[in-house]
Amino acid sequence: MLIYWMPYLTLSYPHRGPKEIRVGKAVFFEDTPANWSQLVGRERPKHLEIHRNFPSHGEQVGDPLFGTLVRSEDEGWLADHIDAAVAVLYFLGDDDQRGRPAECFAYHRITLKDDSTGDSDLVGYWTKHGYLMESSGSMVLYPPLAARGNMRAYGPKVDSPENQQLLTRFDANAYDRLAVAVRQYFRTQFTDTFTSPPAEDYALHCGAIEATFDIDALKPGVSERFVEALTSVFGNDDRFETFFLGLYVSRSVFVHGVATNKADESENKEAAAYRMFKRVRCKLTLMRRLTRDVILESLGRKKDEFGFFHDKSALALLATVLHSSGTWEKLKRLLNKPKAADEVENMSSERFKEVEELAFQTENYFNWQCVEENIDKAQVFKAICTCAILLGGMTRSSGPVYAESDTLGKAADAKDGAAIEAWCLNDPWRDFYLRDGDRISAIVRLTRTLARFFEKQW
Repeated sequence: MLIYWMPYLTLSYPHRGPKEIRVGKAVFFEDTPANWSQLVGRERPKHLEIHRNFPSHGEQVGDPLFGTLVRSEDEGWLADHIDAAVAVLYFLGDDDQRGRPAECFAYHRITLKDDSTGDSDLVGYWTKHGYLMESSGSMVLYPPLAARGNMRAYGPKVDSPENQQLLTRFDANAYDRLAVAVRQYFRTQFTDTFTSPPAEDYALHCGAIEATFDIDALKPGVSERFVEALTSVFGNDDRFETFFLGLYVSRSVFVHGVATNKADESENKEAAAYRMFKRVRCKLTLMRRLTRDVILESLGRKKDEFGFFHDKSALALLATVLHSSGTWEKLKRLLNKPKAADEVENMSSERFKEVEELAFQTENYFNWQCVEENIDKAQVFKAICTCAILLGGMTRSSGPVYAESDTLGKAADAKDGAAIEAWCLNDPWRDFYLRDGDRISAIVRLTRTLARFFEKQW
């Protein structure tokens, strides 16, 4: 009898029906003595207690782990497709934010003899380098550090339309292109960068995207069709297109290598895109969201009735990652030139719309972490001083907006980042929203964005 055991994973099961989750021919169910007796037909092996939870304070050894069992009526299918079935299970409960480390989904193959109900002191582990046999009385195994704090019950959302579609496709064909995409996506979610280094993750993300869009790698123009497929979802923005091409080149470099260092020194379009891709920050988070997005789109997730993207779309993060550097350049050009305050104050209503658009960009598609250059604090201090001068003139040096801007201006003039950070903690302008035609609101939002550079959490 073939059983797989997942020691670091417990599941939330449906309120009605059997306490199990079916993925293809695999059945995931709770690791309990009762289930071992009723569903497996024998007592839970004692040697599984070699796996222990992290010890609590003052304890020498943690409690035994009771995780999740996987079985199938078709054991050959299960042996062939356990990795894909686990990946689909992962995707069913995945969310658009942090996600669960893939290490929590580790599984061990347990082979039970049909003619034996006895327990053994010996425990075996199948590895790529052979079969390991250990004594359960002389060893304790703890979860990987990635699992620490991540072992609460995992809740697959089996009723969502997209997940129902994934389950149907996987049940019909374990090699379905979207099942393959999900498996490759899952393999990018290891926390340990030795197990899965970033360059390998990017190659896997490319593979997942190619599988999702059914891009035939045997036909010419693969990179062009790869970029076209992604822009069909996220839009024809020049930096988007360059980033997508750089992503594909990074995959080619990782998989095939290059004969020379031309990937870094060549002047052709692909090499330039690759250099841009390498400069971009926050790529791991972005690629996680982006790949997940295109899979969900292919599984039938729709835009809303007005044609807008889903509120969990990767589009906003994509724009933030790729446009924050350009937005910072615009802020410097606007606020750090000689007599910048006078020029902004004397702008016509039509010209000031550019400032309002910049304020909108900083509010919605800007993050200091995504700026590619090493930011000079002096430039930020200078920009805050310009904004303080502007707000002083716009408010006639009176009222609560002026008082806060004066505090910031004096701190920036003194190059006191700690004072600006303290101001950010209070965040008196958090509810001061951008309003069309309101110049004060535009400068307030720009000033707040500049001040947040000094927040330590980023």
